[in-house]
Amino acid sequence: LLDRISGAICILSGATLSVELILHVSESFRDILWQFNQAFIAYFALDILIRIFILRQPKHVLTHPLDMAILIPVFALWQPSHSVWGSIFVTQLPLLLITIGRMMHLYSLFQFLRFKPVHSLIAGFGILIFVGSLLLSLPLSTTTAIPYLDLLFTAASAVCVTGLNTVDFAHAFTRFGHGIILALIQIGGIGFMTFTTLMAILMNQRMSHRETSAMQEAFMAFNRKELIQMIIAVFRYTLIIEGIGALALFSVWHTHFPTWQDAAFASIFHSISAFCNAGFALFSDSMMPFQNAPGVLSLISILIFLGGIGFPVLFNLMQYISRDAKRTRFRLQTKIAVGMSLILIVLGTSVTFLSEQHRSLAHMSFPDKVVNSLFLSVSPRTAGFNAIDISTMHMASLFFMMLLMFIGASPGSTGGGIKTTTFGILLASFLSTLRMQNKVEIGQRQIPLPTLMRATAIVIMGAITIMVFCFILLYTEPNAPFQMVLFETISAFSTVGLSLGLTPLLSVAGKGMIIVLMLIGRVGPFAAAIALASTKPRVRYQYPEEDILVA
Repeated sequence: LLDRISGAICILSGATLSVELILHVSESFRDILWQFNQAFIAYFALDILIRIFILRQPKHVLTHPLDMAILIPVFALWQPSHSVWGSIFVTQLPLLLITIGRMMHLYSLFQFLRFKPVHSLIAGFGILIFVGSLLLSLPLSTTTAIPYLDLLFTAASAVCVTGLNTVDFAHAFTRFGHGIILALIQIGGIGFMTFTTLMAILMNQRMSHRETSAMQEAFMAFNRKELIQMIIAVFRYTLIIEGIGALALFSVWHTHFPTWQDAAFASIFHSISAFCNAGFALFSDSMMPFQNAPGVLSLISILIFLGGIGFPVLFNLMQYISRDAKRTRFRLQTKIAVGMSLILIVLGTSVTFLSEQHRSLAHMSFPDKVVNSLFLSVSPRTAGFNAIDISTMHMASLFFMMLLMFIGASPGSTGGGIKTTTFGILLASFLSTLRMQNKVEIGQRQIPLPTLMRATAIVIMGAITIMVFCFILLYTEPNAPFQMVLFETISAFSTVGLSLGLTPLLSVAGKGMIIVLMLIGRVGPFAAAIALASTKPRVRYQYPEEDILVA
C-alpha cells in the first residue's frame, strides 16, 4: 500500500514540479504549488518514519538513499515561498531527488491498475523522459536559455538512445547537464525494465509472476534462476565493457584535452554513449575530428558492436568461453545475430568504400578509407556517430545506409531497428520459398510458425510506422527535401541519430512527431501495437482452407 501511494505521489509531485520549472506562473499560483510540495515532502517524511519504526525496515534508508534529500535543509523548511532557498532548496530540489529515488514504486501502482508489462515499459520510458527534461530545466544544466520542447527532445533522444539533437549538444549544456544526459543514456541503454528489475533484485524485492514471465521472454531465459543470472550479468558486463572502453579511450585522449579530468569525463561519456548505441558526442561535429585517427574509430566501433549484439548473445558467448565448450552450445539466436551482423558489416564496408572512395573519402589515405568505411558500416546500425559529413555522400550510399538503419541491431541490445534476427528469419523464409519448402530451417533447427509470423508483423509494423510518420513530417516540414525527411524518419524510428541536417530545423509539430517516433522505435513497433490493441480471447475453431493467387 505504501509503495502504491508513493508511486501516485511521485506522479503528482512530478506534475507540480513541471509546472514550476517549465511554465511562468504567477506568485499566487506558485504559493499554492509550494504548499502542495510541502505536503508531498511531509508525506514522504511520514512514509520514511513508518517504514523504519513501524514496519521495522531500517534497510530502507540504505536502499533509498535519495530519501535523505528531505534533510536539505531542515532548518529552512518553513521559509517564505518567495525566498530563493525556500522555493528551490527546500521544496523543488529535495522533492525532485526523492521522486527520482521512488520511481521504482511506480511498478506497484501499475500492478494495482492492472497494467500489462508492455504498458509499464512504455509508461516507465515516458516518465523517465519527463523527469529527465525536468532535470535539464534546472539552471545548473544549461549554459543558455533553451526552450522546454528542446529539453524534452534531448531527454527523449537520450532515454531512447537515439542521438538526434535540436541544439548544439556539446556547448548548450554544462558538465552537470552532460552528466544528467549520460545517466539517461545508461538507463535507457540497458532498458528501463531491466534496470528496475535489477534494482528490485539487489533490494531483495520480489517480482510478480507477470513481470518474471515478461523478463524471461525478453532474455530467452528458461527459468527465474537463469533470468536473475542474466540480469546481473547484464549489469556486470555493461560496467566491465564500458570501463575497459573508457580506459582505452583515455589512453588515446589524455593529450587531446587541456586537463586529465576533461579527458577522463570525455572517455567515460563516449564509452557509455557508444556501448549504449546512443550517438551523443561532446564534439559539435561528432567523430569528424578523428577521421584520421583509426585507433579512436576502431574503439568506438568495437563498443558499438558489443552494445548492439544483444545481452542474451553476450551471455551465451561468455558461457561458451568460461565453461567447457563441449557442454555449452551456441544458441540459434547467437548464430543468427552474430552471422547477420558480420554480413551487414562486410556489405556496408564494401558499399561505402566503393561508392565514396572518390567522393567523401577522396582526401584520405587507403587505410583511413577502409577504417572510415568500416565505421560508417557499424555506426548506422543504431549508433549514430559520423566521422565524415554524411550530407556530402552519394545518394546510393545514403540509400544503403537507410537499409542498415532499418535493420538495426540485435534483440535484447541497446540498439533499435527491426533487429538482425528478424531480418535473418525473413531471409531464410524467402530462401525456403524459392526452394519450394513448406518450413523454415536455419542451422539444423526449424523456426516455429508463431516466430515467423511475429517477424513478419515486426517488419510490416516498422514499414507502416515509417510511412505514416514520413507522410506527417512532409506536411509539417514542407520546405524539407523528401530524402531528408525519409532519412530523418528512419533514423528516429531505428534510434540511430544520424541526420542530413533537418533536426535543428524541425518545427514544433515536427519535434513532437520525432519524440513519439523515437519512443516507438525504442519500445518496438510490435510491442507498441500490442499495447494499443485490445485483448481478445483465443478462437477455438478453424475455418476450412482455400488457396489464393499471390503472384
